[in-house]
Amino acid sequence: MALIDEIKHSHELADASMERMKACAAGGDRNGFYSAMHDFICLRFFIADIAGNEDNLERLSEMGIKHIFGLTGGSGLGGDVSLKCTGSSSVKEKIILVELLLKKQLGAYLDPFKAAYIETVSELADMLYDNLCGGGAQTDQ
Repeated sequence: MALIDEIKHSHELADASMERMKACAAGGDRNGFYSAMHDFICLRFFIADIAGNEDNLERLSEMGIKHIFGLTGGSGLGGDVSLKCTGSSSVKEKIILVELLLKKQLGAYLDPFKAAYIETVSELADMLYDNLCGGGAQTDQ
């Protein structure tokens, strides 16, 4: 399978993780929500097989960049915007893109000032879960 096809498949699996996140939020399952979010991020960063239990967003992002560059002989994906956070070659940009993607697909509010200080998947999951399940009615449209 070509790399681009593997990445697209990983994104399809990430979509399934997103649906699990939504179901967990609706069912009040915080731990399941975190697990599905961790899976989502690792699949979007294309590191599902190598991430293990890593919770730190910067380390996960770095893993994703190193993995893509390793698979492409150092050329990366050429900034292919259709791959969104997968193809990003900046640690911070990759994190921002995945945060925006989560916020949009979940329909949740994410305070941009607080989001800038999120360091772990756990913190991000808690912030989004609390917004979805704790009555966070703010919007940022």
